[in-house]
Amino acid sequence: MHSSSSKHPSRNLKVVLSFNGKDFHGTQTQKHSSPTVLDTFKKAWEILTSGEIIEPCGCSRLDAGVHALGYIVNFKTQTSLELERIFASLNGIFRSLFKVTLIIYRIEETHEGFHARYDALYKYYRYEIWTGSHVLHHLLGRVWEQRGYQEIWNQPDSLEKLRNILHKYQGDHNFSAFRAKDCNAFNPFKTIDQIFLTEDPEYPEHKIIHIYGKSFLKQMIRNMVGTAVDVFLGKLPEDTLEQAFIHGDRTKTGTCAPGKGLTLVKVGY
Repeated sequence: MHSSSSKHPSRNLKVVLSFNGKDFHGTQTQKHSSPTVLDTFKKAWEILTSGEIIEPCGCSRLDAGVHALGYIVNFKTQTSLELERIFASLNGIFRSLFKVTLIIYRIEETHEGFHARYDALYKYYRYEIWTGSHVLHHLLGRVWEQRGYQEIWNQPDSLEKLRNILHKYQGDHNFSAFRAKDCNAFNPFKTIDQIFLTEDPEYPEHKIIHIYGKSFLKQMIRNMVGTAVDVFLGKLPEDTLEQAFIHGDRTKTGTCAPGKGLTLVKVGY
């Protein structure tokens, strides 16, 4: 039995998780909503080790529906199980027992002081938009579908126009106007290191917004994307972003883009 009372020395394990957000109500433990990514991981670990209770630390708090290719988790354990056994067994539990789209991509033992959240140097997110009338099958549930606005998106200068809007986010700003109402972060000043827009060369209806930064407020990226698109579509004034950094009022900015279009791609350490 590999329980928390085991006499084995404590180990700090680092895990890279990949998941489809449709199966989860976010990453963090919540009182009234389940399942979450970390709760699912904890339950699987308890089954694997016959009772050890762990407290996994996630690299970021993701909203319901948000996907991840490289979500980093670390946790302390006293199990003596080999990493290969842990890797295969947990993935089997996720797939066969829990039937969720959660897998361990990589697992390793790291130094005692490593912390998935506090040691992160940057995070790379990707927000995907589909501007055609019928979304490609493999993108279903992973893009924000812009139905009814094809004429605007198909204009020759549409990419450059949206790029110029998004570029205004780059740098150091007060993002109070782009945070969720229940966001309890102390400091609303954040830095967007880089933000840019690309278009799939094979399927130009597929637009991808790339965002790099160290930390973000709750729903900040979704509100940034939604507001930028509203400005692009003419639903909000052209100076909305500049004014938002001054007034800090969420009610004067735009749509909160749906979680299904957002993916945490990579966390750098």
